[in-house]
Amino acid sequence: MTQLHQGIAPLSFGIKETAKRGVILLHGRGSSPEDILGLRRYLELPNTLFIAPRARNTTWYPQRFIRPNAENEPWLSSALETVAECIQQTNLPLEQVVLLGFSQGACLALEFAARHGGRFGGVIAFSGGLIGSDLEIGKLGQPLLETPIFIGCDEADFHIDLARVNASADILSRLGAKVDKRIYKGLGHSINTDEIDAARAILASLSE
Repeated sequence: MTQLHQGIAPLSFGIKETAKRGVILLHGRGSSPEDILGLRRYLELPNTLFIAPRARNTTWYPQRFIRPNAENEPWLSSALETVAECIQQTNLPLEQVVLLGFSQGACLALEFAARHGGRFGGVIAFSGGLIGSDLEIGKLGQPLLETPIFIGCDEADFHIDLARVNASADILSRLGAKVDKRIYKGLGHSINTDEIDAARAILASLSE
């Protein structure tokens, strides 16, 4: 596989040796780890390690997330491998690791969880859905073992199709996740305080 996103050092904040929870922050298309690390000041709790990888050329995959997966390869596979590497870098059990992303990063977080399964500390998707065609997302099937998943999105988000958000929530629920889906009016392609509160609650629920 072409190593598209590998070899780029992620940004991190927190003390790895004393961390009790880890958060993998996945930025959106055209953004950066510096930008999404700005959420830290709203989410930081004691003993939390934040790791924010960087997409090469600021894009995790080139086409829209609702296109067939083949159109986003090999970039998509490389992006998923980057997430796996960041999880390993936390040196924490999966149930103490939260995946958090915005837009393209939110899609990547949900897709990683659905493909890999297991009991994550949580998955937080600000404006995102599962990646691939309708047929492809319907074939996902790795048990998520009551992983708490938050999905927030505007009802008329220009970048994120509401039907895909709803389908993603249904699929993740069938995989055994505890999904909290919240659809907003007037949010736009952004993040509001209700979403931040939901994310912070997931982090706070992880035991020290």
